[in-house]
Amino acid sequence: MLRIPNVTRRLGPTSRALLGALATACVAAACGESGTLVAFPEVGEVVVEPSEVTLFVFESLALGVRVLDAGGNPIPGRAVDLWSDNDNVASVSAYGLVTANLEGAATISARSGGVTARVPVRVRSRPVTAIRFQPPTYTHVGWSHYLDADALDAEGHHSGRRVTIRSADDKIARVRWVESDWWGSYAVLAISEGEVELIAEAEGVSTRVTLTVAPALLAVYPRTSSVSVGDTVRLHAAVVNEQGALVSDAALGTEGIRVEIEWQSSDPARATVDSDGWVRGLMPGTAQVFAGPRGPLGPSFTRSASSTLTIR
Repeated sequence: MLRIPNVTRRLGPTSRALLGALATACVAAACGESGTLVAFPEVGEVVVEPSEVTLFVFESLALGVRVLDAGGNPIPGRAVDLWSDNDNVASVSAYGLVTANLEGAATISARSGGVTARVPVRVRSRPVTAIRFQPPTYTHVGWSHYLDADALDAEGHHSGRRVTIRSADDKIARVRWVESDWWGSYAVLAISEGEVELIAEAEGVSTRVTLTVAPALLAVYPRTSSVSVGDTVRLHAAVVNEQGALVSDAALGTEGIRVEIEWQSSDPARATVDSDGWVRGLMPGTAQVFAGPRGPLGPSFTRSASSTLTIR
């Protein structure tokens, strides 16, 4: 017999009536006339329709799932577990809705009563008709930028196809794939002054954008300084654009390319300068301290820079 704990002593008349009606409904649903629990028949087969699925990326399809007994009769109300062996390609909801996420293959499984049915899923990408590609069109030597491109189908939706990006002239700008533990992206590094086409391609469709690389210039800070005889002062060289705006630290460069600075004094008898920009005053007067680039990016800088030093 199905027994319900006696909790009615703490309930009012209305609550007791509602509880009684609920108990009657539960017994009617789960028990026979004798009051004994009714067991589900043993599962003989799980049928999933369609038996195989082909979708384009971002499409969805609802699966039909039926649980049958050994005689092929439906078992209503039997719980079914659904899962995908590759959610990155195709995922499935608890209600059987399959969603295509990425080109590739996956298998959807449906299990009930120890019986499992499997449905192969093939996800395809739509044909590429256009590429969305908006890289920078102006930069300076030594700068790097991340690049992003998207292959689109005829309706302007993401097609799922991978886009490759390259430079038409690696001597002016070099494109490479940069990858970390969490993400990956193309990046372009400006190498020398000039114009170069950046090309994004997928399935024979390409888009070209012209990148103009302007020279990076050196500036020395502070532009004027003073030091006592025997003391030292440090000067710094920085990369600036044509308007004098700071670009980056010339001593470090970008993306692994080191820009080295060579320091010189116009009058070593009055002031000397070491390789790190430290200037020492030797005798009263004035001197010019020059900073010039050397190393891989040296030829890309169009001029050196200087600072006026007064020795007291």
